[in-house]
Amino acid sequence: MNNIKTVNIFDKQVLIKANCCCETNKCLINKYPKLNLYIYINDMCNARCSFCNVYKKESNKSIINQIKLKEVLHELQNKNLLGRIAIAGGETTLDVNILNDTLKSIYETCGKNQIVTMNTNGYKLLEIRDMQYFNVLTGIHISRHHYNDENNRDIFQTSKIASLNDIITFQNSVKDKQLLRLNCNLVQGYIDNCTEIKKYLNMAGSLNIFRVGFVSLMPLNQFCIDNFVDFNSLNLEQEKELVGFGRTYDLDICECYNALYVSEVGKPIDTYFRKVKDLNCPYSRQLVYTNDNKLICGFNQEPIY
Repeated sequence: MNNIKTVNIFDKQVLIKANCCCETNKCLINKYPKLNLYIYINDMCNARCSFCNVYKKESNKSIINQIKLKEVLHELQNKNLLGRIAIAGGETTLDVNILNDTLKSIYETCGKNQIVTMNTNGYKLLEIRDMQYFNVLTGIHISRHHYNDENNRDIFQTSKIASLNDIITFQNSVKDKQLLRLNCNLVQGYIDNCTEIKKYLNMAGSLNIFRVGFVSLMPLNQFCIDNFVDFNSLNLEQEKELVGFGRTYDLDICECYNALYVSEVGKPIDTYFRKVKDLNCPYSRQLVYTNDNKLICGFNQEPIY
């Protein structure tokens, strides 16, 4: 397949994605592909979301080996393979010291121009501002699945997540108003139609949020299958408040719809909708560094190092 390239990582031959995301399913080839690196600093979470399996498995309490992580970052940089770094979990803020140490390792290895994002439900959103290496972050993605605090807590099955007031306090305390982004899963009975989507976007506008992503659930368990909302079924192109920029595809694996929404307070919001259609890709579309200190060829694939 032309969209696959073989690269050498720690003396192992690895097949990686070598196509760009395009406006048609026939994607252009990228001669110099880079992969996003997901750093899973834990596999534990304070929430109990029905569409997630993290809390259901036996937790691995291994601690990130910062020396080995730096080796991995050096290797990917030297091979010119390192794209964006995304810190994920579990819940990334359960141990702020580990999060800070990981950001330190990234800064000391990759420098100040590296794109570094993190995912969080906002558990310790107001505490992470005091981390020494907080400024290494270029983006914080808050998982928030409803505009209403009570419904959002119901989805997470915990109150220990970021409230609207927490987000307001955070936004008022940081200079970079584009640091926070919101990610929302489309779930039957919650955010599952265009009216609810616009209510959510108006909430985001009132919080001065510049980007919001809506994601159709991946079939990770029966709840995801039973409560799946395909964004293609919502007739987004007919919503005059959403100025569509068209669709992009990663072959037949992933599909996005990109749009601009101007909220009720006049705040323009970069909006996207995403659906992953194939969970069993035979090559690496991303790399993952696990909290038990393995570099693997994407989610749930074989170790490289």
